[in-house]
Amino acid sequence: MLRLSLTLLLINFSILSLPVLPEWTLLIAGLPLGMFLLSSKKLWLLGVIMVATVYFLESMDQAVQALIPAGLIGSTSWLSGRVQGLPSNTPAYAGFVFKLDEQMPDAPKTRLLKVHWYQPGLKISTGDRFELHLQFQPVKAKINDGLGNHEDQLFFRGIQAVGIVRDFRFIENQCFWYQFDCHRAAIQTWITAVVADSNVLPLLLALAIGDSSQLTYQHRRILSATGTHHLFVVSGLHIGLFAWTCNRLFHYAGLVLHYRLLAAFACSLLFGALAGMGLSVQRALVMVGCYMLLLIFRRSADSHTGFSIALVMVLVLNPLATGDRGFWFSFCAVAILLLSQYGDVGWTGDKKLAGLMFTLKTQVCIFIGLAPLVLGVSGNLPMISALVNLVAIPWLSLVVVPPLLMAVSVRVFAVISEHQWITDVADFLLQLGEAGAEILWFFLEISADTVPAFAFGRIELVISGLAWLAIVLFILPLRLSAHWLLLLSVLPLANLSPHRPASGDLYLRVFDVGQGLSIHLQTKSQDLLYDTGSRSPSGMDSGQTVIVPALRLLGVSKLDRLILSHRDSDHVGGAQTVLRELPVLAVIGADYGDCTPSIQFYADGVYFKVFQVMQTDNDNNSSCLLRIKGNNFDILLTGDIELSAEYELIQRSIGRVDLITVPHHGSRSSSSPALLNHLMPRQAIIASGYQNAFGHPSAIVVKRYQARNIDLLNTATSGSAVYRASVDGVVLVAEALPLQTRFWQYPR
Repeated sequence: MLRLSLTLLLINFSILSLPVLPEWTLLIAGLPLGMFLLSSKKLWLLGVIMVATVYFLESMDQAVQALIPAGLIGSTSWLSGRVQGLPSNTPAYAGFVFKLDEQMPDAPKTRLLKVHWYQPGLKISTGDRFELHLQFQPVKAKINDGLGNHEDQLFFRGIQAVGIVRDFRFIENQCFWYQFDCHRAAIQTWITAVVADSNVLPLLLALAIGDSSQLTYQHRRILSATGTHHLFVVSGLHIGLFAWTCNRLFHYAGLVLHYRLLAAFACSLLFGALAGMGLSVQRALVMVGCYMLLLIFRRSADSHTGFSIALVMVLVLNPLATGDRGFWFSFCAVAILLLSQYGDVGWTGDKKLAGLMFTLKTQVCIFIGLAPLVLGVSGNLPMISALVNLVAIPWLSLVVVPPLLMAVSVRVFAVISEHQWITDVADFLLQLGEAGAEILWFFLEISADTVPAFAFGRIELVISGLAWLAIVLFILPLRLSAHWLLLLSVLPLANLSPHRPASGDLYLRVFDVGQGLSIHLQTKSQDLLYDTGSRSPSGMDSGQTVIVPALRLLGVSKLDRLILSHRDSDHVGGAQTVLRELPVLAVIGADYGDCTPSIQFYADGVYFKVFQVMQTDNDNNSSCLLRIKGNNFDILLTGDIELSAEYELIQRSIGRVDLITVPHHGSRSSSSPALLNHLMPRQAIIASGYQNAFGHPSAIVVKRYQARNIDLLNTATSGSAVYRASVDGVVLVAEALPLQTRFWQYPR
């Protein structure tokens, strides 16, 4: 069974990694042969490969066909439908999933849309039915190497289009008893009313109904720093605990094994439905269901058989599941737990102490086993997470979750019975769970600031493989002394450091922050940041979504200088986040200090000069420019300067440069022929958002660069990019978009 599950996993993952789906209909002709081979004792695996390949290709092709055609992007249409799930309401914005009532003529398979509604004072409720005049939008995913993007996330959630509301007609609020999202909304309203002012309200909502949308950036930062984010996502831990509790209750009620297991699983399904049936919930239910089926049919199967069956069922029921990072974390964690069960803790004395040692070893195994995944995703390893989880998991399982789940259950009965005393009991249980969560959160806040995360950048594939080999050997049933000797084999990870340029060289990384600018400059020992991107109406900024995660992936733990060209929100939008999350030794520009007179310094043999060409009421023309010179390279970062500032720059006769950022994102008010003739750059970077509202870059401006044979890179079509500046000049090393192109993404 293990061979079957791993074979399906390999096929599925390989197909999801393709930039273009192959023509799979021709493979249907081989299905009869594949079905025949399934009955062969020697060639059954070949039959599995043939059948599974066709199945996965067909499933993924159907998912792609449901996406709105690229030709409809920008068009408008009146569509009727219902708000599904829990909407997000802010003072100036509402976002929700909109399920259409009928087929669209030009996109008959498109039924599920993500809708953005920019209007102050909106209050959208679950079950609201509207007729909306929608303008279809491209998914403005920011493509940065190593970071996930919004387009992929929507695809794996089944969202097939994105629209902005231009007009609307409200029909009615429609909620029936069988629509669980309405029950989730009612529970959300109740919890919010009872513990409205609590700091742990978002955590309680995440645990009770799987609503993580209200977790603030501060919540996510602390959970990430302590390695406890998985505890506040309804997953195997919560589903398993709930199923076990229900099973024990039905046992005390006198039900026989078969019926109590079925009843416990039915209750788990109801809990999963109230939790939103996300991917983590689906995986947990499948695994719990497989385990219960083995017990019902009294099949003697080892643990890895149940694990394999669950993996097969998840892949068959949801072929897109492997695109979710949570899939890999959950199944890898379970695999590590199963392997650790076979290990001898090396303690033959007191049973309680032996149990404690086994629990400690399990936490160590999980910490070490998931380290390659954590480092591959974030570049940071919270060193304290093993100890924190050792306290947090039992506290959450025994003190927080039981009263919270009982409170939700009692609340359901209170609504049905309409007795006030039952409502009071539900409120009391909820407040009891809140008190436990407050204590846990206090512990997590202290722990987050006690031991910093170990940041050395994203590990490479080979190193990750070696680490996994050492980890598997560590977990296998060997003597205790051998375990710790094998643990030494992963210690070389501690000596790893991200690759940095040689003395006198420079790495320039332009991040894809949408319609905005942010550039990371790295010498042998110093890190600088020029601008910090934008801030969205929803409250998120480029510092949270791109810059800080990307810098941590690179192993950057501090910034020597932060240079802000000017005060426009698309250049300083993420500044507060960067300053809050990373130590910054010096800040220049915007509200943090003038760049007149110019500021000059050297870093590892590279010369930097921050300067203004003019001071006016026009914030763009007052931009702080940055010139970088080294052995055989000259780079100029221009902010948002326009024609008058460009003229002043020409008067300074700074001479020819190798690379510039295109002034003002390629606006028609900048990049004059005189400037280009004076600087004569070999390469230029346009920092603009994909299909942005300003029309940047202007076609006229692009032609000016092309006419002078200047190599243009636009972050809107290339994603983030890396340049290396050395004695060989300035060389474009990598672009993110070609590395991350997948078959479901719209062409750019």
